[in-house]
Amino acid sequence: MCRLKYEVVTILKDNRPRFLITVDTVRVEMLASKYLKHMDQINASPNTVRSAAFALSYYYNFLKQEEMDISEVPTLSYSEQSKHFVDFLHWVKTGNHTDRKSHTSNKTCNMYLGAVFRYYQFLTMEDILPGLKVIRNRQVTFFDNMGIGHQNTVNSFRGFFKEEERELEEITTQEIQKLINSCCNDRDKLLIAIMAESGFRLGEVLGIYYTEDIDYEKKTIKVTYRENNENMARAKNAESRIALLSDTTFDFLVKYIADNRKNLLKTEFLFTKISGKNKGEPLDADSVYGLLRRLQKKTAINSHPHQLRHYFAEERRKEGWDLNDIRFALGHKKIETTIKYLGENNERLIEATDEYYADNEDLYQVSNFI
Repeated sequence: MCRLKYEVVTILKDNRPRFLITVDTVRVEMLASKYLKHMDQINASPNTVRSAAFALSYYYNFLKQEEMDISEVPTLSYSEQSKHFVDFLHWVKTGNHTDRKSHTSNKTCNMYLGAVFRYYQFLTMEDILPGLKVIRNRQVTFFDNMGIGHQNTVNSFRGFFKEEERELEEITTQEIQKLINSCCNDRDKLLIAIMAESGFRLGEVLGIYYTEDIDYEKKTIKVTYRENNENMARAKNAESRIALLSDTTFDFLVKYIADNRKNLLKTEFLFTKISGKNKGEPLDADSVYGLLRRLQKKTAINSHPHQLRHYFAEERRKEGWDLNDIRFALGHKKIETTIKYLGENNERLIEATDEYYADNEDLYQVSNFI
C-alpha cells in the first residue's frame, strides 16, 4: 500500500482557521483547496469545512492507491462508478485512511462520501468535470408545521452504508447534579448547568459573549451568530435565540463573572481556559469533551453535550410545552418556521420557562456553590 501523501493543514487568517490540502507537506494549488476556499466564501461553518478537508484528503489518497486521477471517475460506466465509491466506503470502514487502522462507523463513512459527492458537484458546476452517473435525483415529501405537504428534489446514491442506531442513553437530573458536584471549578459547573437549562448546542454555548449575550435584567442568555470566533464556536443556521436561566443558575453565573473579572477583562468570551500555557483563551469543544471524559472516570456517567439538549427537550415536553416551542428553543430547522413568529416565540419561551423553574427551582443544587 502506498504511503499517505495528501494531508490537511490549517492556517489562521483573520483570526479564523483556513484549511488546505497539501502533498508531502508542500503547499500546492489544488482543486480541493479551491473548493475549501469556496466553502469559506459561502459562509460554511469551520467544522463543516474541516470535515470536508479531511474527507477529500482521504479520497485523494484512495485515488492514488487505485492509480487513478479524479478526472477519470466521471468517464467510468454506471456500474464501475458504483463499485468505485462503494470500494472507497469499505476502504475508510477498515481504517485505511488513518495510521491507526481503526474501524470507522458507517455514519462517518457515509459523511465522508457525501463530502466527496458535494466536491464532484462543485467541479461540475465549475465546468471542470462532467457529472457523475451514480448520482440520481429523487423526490422526497416533507410536512411543514401546518401539516401541508411539500416535495423537494434531492441527490441520492444507492450504495451508502446502513447507519447504526445512535446509542446515547438519556441523562437524569440526578446524574447532571452528580456531574456538576464532581467538577473541580466554577467554570465547568456553570457550563454544564447552562447546557442543561438552555438546550443550546455546545458551539453556541462556547460562543457566548458575557459582554453582549447576557441580559442581566431578564436573566436570559442569547445565541448570537458570529463568523470569526477563534475557538470555532458558531451558531448554526445564522440564527439568534434566547434562553431563560433559573434564578439560582443565573446568580451563579453572576458570581462566576465577578470572581473571574480579572481574567475576563482580557476577552469577551464567557468560558475560557483557566490553566496552562493557553490560559485566558476561549474554551473550545475539544476541551469540553476532555472534561466530560474526566468526569466519566469520576462518576461512571458517560455524558455528551447532545444528552443535555435531549434532557432539556424531554423535561419541557413533560411540562406540556408545545412541540413547535421546543423545536424553536433547540434551533431545529427541519421544518419551515416563519420569521414573524420569532418574537412571539421568544416571549412564550420565557413565560413557559419561568413557570417551569417556579415548579423545579434549583434542580442541580447550584445554590450550594453561590
